[in-house]
Parts: sequence; C-alpha cells; structure tokens
Amino acid sequence: GTFQKFNESEFEDKWKKMIDTWNCPNQSWLLKLYSIREKWAPAFNRDIFSCNINSSKKSENTNNIF
Repeated sequence: GTFQKFNESEFEDKWKKMIDTWNCPNQSWLLKLYSIREKWAPAFNRDIFSCNINSSKKSENTNNIF
C-alpha cells in the first residue's frame, strides 16, 4: 500500500475522525499513544535529522516504544 504523508493538522483531523468513527474517545491505550504522537507519527518529526536510518529500522525502534 501507499503510505500517505500528513502534516500535523491533517494528522490531528484524521486522528479525531478515527476516534469518532470507532467511538473510542476514552480508550486508555489510544490516549497514551496520542500523548506520545510526536515520537512515532511522521507528521511531527519531518524536520528531525535521522542519520539516514531507513524506514524499517525506524519501525523497529517505534515498535519498541509501544
């Protein structure tokens, strides 16, 4: 599948739509995930230098956060 890149505002809109669609505004795991979105969501770290770490390695590191 194609990965669509969002900016921060688009991410926030999509997140809210997901929460509304699935009616899960108080789900603790999602609240925690949202609270650390800057660590895992590409929309929030586009300007961060990553030393050319490839996307699969980033995914492995992200999985360790969760």
